[in-house]
Amino acid sequence: MSFAVVLWGLVWLGMYSDITSLSRPGAFNNIPSLIQASRSLFPVVAALLAVLAISSKGSSKATLKGSPLWYLVLYASVGGLFFFISPEPLLSIYMAVMFFAPLLVGWAAIKQGDPVEQSLSLIRFNGIFCVAITIFFFLGPMRPAIMSGQISRLYDLPFGLGVQTSNGMGRFACIAGLLALSRLAAQLKFTKLVFWGGILGMSFMVIIYSISRTAILGFGVAAAFLLWINRRYFWMALGLPYVGRRLYVAWVVWRYKGSLAESLVLSGRQQVWEGALEMSLRSPFFGFGFHADRLLLEGEHVHMAYLHALIQTGVAGAIFFIMGFLGIWVFVVRHKVFQRLKTADQHSRGALGESLAILAFLTVRSFFESTAAFYGVDLLIFIPVVAYIFFWTKKQEALEAEGERAAIAPADERELLPE
Repeated sequence: MSFAVVLWGLVWLGMYSDITSLSRPGAFNNIPSLIQASRSLFPVVAALLAVLAISSKGSSKATLKGSPLWYLVLYASVGGLFFFISPEPLLSIYMAVMFFAPLLVGWAAIKQGDPVEQSLSLIRFNGIFCVAITIFFFLGPMRPAIMSGQISRLYDLPFGLGVQTSNGMGRFACIAGLLALSRLAAQLKFTKLVFWGGILGMSFMVIIYSISRTAILGFGVAAAFLLWINRRYFWMALGLPYVGRRLYVAWVVWRYKGSLAESLVLSGRQQVWEGALEMSLRSPFFGFGFHADRLLLEGEHVHMAYLHALIQTGVAGAIFFIMGFLGIWVFVVRHKVFQRLKTADQHSRGALGESLAILAFLTVRSFFESTAAFYGVDLLIFIPVVAYIFFWTKKQEALEAEGERAAIAPADERELLPE
């Protein structure tokens, strides 16, 4: 296990915690309570260690500069620099550091060795976690709902880590389901087919019983996209009607009692968006710092990544966020990633296809959730897949350029020979 993966684990351990846990009664009564309370500082520690790794003399010259992730660094810088505009400046700067943490750890990872393999190691870490948590939900907290049909909106995480909404639970299942679908599309050996088939089945059930519209919509789009880029057109024709039907039942019939009109209403998001936009106009250029939505909208979550970026960092930061989040798709098109996917080796084709599918899921989700706009699970999923797509493509372009130079070298050498 590499040093960067350990730091990535520290960033994950800060999830479902915040700095206020240190001031709760009993936080220092015993070792377990102390560990739980101090989890909010783990990403800060990871960020500091990552800075040391980045600045060390033995590290490679690899950098986030020039990649879409660099724009997220600039976005976070705007939020960090103007933290004093926040109603609670100390909390704002703390949340800015939390956002920086996975970016810095990702930067430290690619400087440890081959950026492609390093980013892939973080993707594997995320994949294992998402699969494990999906299995936990299916066999644990969600089991009563599946057996009885009584669907809950909140579920307890293991080891007292916190409470997860059904929407967040659906997100983990979507990532696990996309990974499973990709493995099945690769036509593995029987034992692996059985394993990944089971993961896909569990993931699909968790998605359905989460009755989360963003999970249902995102998974449907990303699954079709994954099958399309893998040229599994027969699977699309055979499976999507059934999948679409099951997702429709979960979305419309279960959650909205069969009312299609009500299922298309954004569950109060319009009012939240209007409030966020109105608040953003009070500080349009630099926003109100990280965590501004919770501080200024009576604890409400913005539920839209781009508007979330706007209220936190104003126009200055939101432009960087858009360039980072949607800029990766511009990169994919300009650098002909889809064409290269067809000719890549089996290993790269699988990893690249999964990364593109996860990116598609997060992109769909970004219009209805604050995906990657603040320190959260989505950001930790987003960073490695963008890094992998970017550095894999750059590596392929370098290899292609080297091959072209090697092909023309003999002709050049012949011109230099004496007559």
